[in-house]
Amino acid sequence: MNLFAHMSDVLLAALGRPSYFNGATEPVNINIENGVSLAGMGSEQATYRGDYVAQRDVATVPSVLQPKAGDTFVQDGVTYTLETLVKDNGSGVNKRFVIQKVRTP
Repeated sequence: MNLFAHMSDVLLAALGRPSYFNGATEPVNINIENGVSLAGMGSEQATYRGDYVAQRDVATVPSVLQPKAGDTFVQDGVTYTLETLVKDNGSGVNKRFVIQKVRTP
């Protein structure tokens, strides 16, 4: 394991919370950041200009899980859906996704 992967694992272990990804029975640590400012989200024109800023919740998910938009995870009894890939750090270790709580009736 390279140094970057090890540091990433340590950070997720410290900052993340046990989560059940796509119905798994073994937990993995996923970190949720609330109210992250994301520039350039919205219409294509706003994306091009980069002047639209949205406050969204973002989850850092280990890449080993092969996360993609539409996947779900449960953390502290709340179900979340991965909506949009925000960032793949390029190391292949983690991916960051905008997330949305799943509404239950």
